[in-house]
Amino acid sequence: GVCAGALAGYCTVHRTCLASSVAPGSAMSLGRPITTPDGVSNSTNFKMEVISIKTQAEVVHELQRLEGSSKKFVVNRSTDSDNSGSITCVIEDGEVFEKACVNVAVSSGVLPADAAKRMRMSTHKDGPLEYSATIITSTIHPRNPNAPSIQFSYSYFEASDSSGVVHWWFDGGCELTPYILHEEDIRHFHRTLKQTCDRHNVSYYRAFKEQCDKHYFIKHRQEHRGVGGIYFDHLNDGSQIKCLEFVSDCLRAVLPSYVPIVEKNKDKGYSYCDRDLQLVRQARFAEFTLLYDSDEYTDLMLPLNARWHYESEHKASSGGNDIFDILRNPKDWV
Repeated sequence: GVCAGALAGYCTVHRTCLASSVAPGSAMSLGRPITTPDGVSNSTNFKMEVISIKTQAEVVHELQRLEGSSKKFVVNRSTDSDNSGSITCVIEDGEVFEKACVNVAVSSGVLPADAAKRMRMSTHKDGPLEYSATIITSTIHPRNPNAPSIQFSYSYFEASDSSGVVHWWFDGGCELTPYILHEEDIRHFHRTLKQTCDRHNVSYYRAFKEQCDKHYFIKHRQEHRGVGGIYFDHLNDGSQIKCLEFVSDCLRAVLPSYVPIVEKNKDKGYSYCDRDLQLVRQARFAEFTLLYDSDEYTDLMLPLNARWHYESEHKASSGGNDIFDILRNPKDWV
């Protein structure tokens, strides 16, 4: 969306990167805030930044544990004098993870009036706005087709106009993309998300699952990218603190919703047809990203490999027919 684009745009202009291949938890790369907290330590944006960076370090640590020592994450840290920057962690061509990235970006500055209108600020008066924003986004593609891919992204945005009106909201979502159908794994994923949502509002899971099914729909294929999850935008009902607590819980739910699935499936055997199906589904993932979800970080989110066939129904695959049926007709998992 526009928020993600505003955050990502920073890195195309200002890039003072320190790149190194390091073990997770290294003090030089992970866990340190991007911005200087002086005067903003109590702001919602800085709290979101701290939560996002903590989540990034935890996710990288867990993925590295699963991957082992053969491949390590490359960590790029970009900073700028105007309290903007990013931390990007990427691993490619590993034994467990074909590609995985976890990115945190923080941005602040002046938002042009036309951008404010595109962001649905109905009460905004004409003119630029001062804004600040934080986003964490991640895509994880395992090598074994028995293990699904996952994508999650959560962000906070606020802007104040000349009259002192503050506009703020949270966007976010988490979606699972399996290649071979293991229904118990999908139920575990959705059950974890529902339990997280229910702690805050019992109506959240149903509403956000429906939004997720609508959002991750590939129109020209008439099928969904994966088996859903949750998705919301412009969430600002209640207080900033309550919404931040919800998003923080969603981020804490990522690892327990996903890591057990990878641990269970990463060493399972699979056939050539299973791998072929995975590559076809990763092509669908690429199509969705390029058509509907493209920004400056697109190259980080795309799978390392993909394949297109003239005929893409995989009747020879152990889970081909079942997964295609579900991708065309989403179902309730909990």
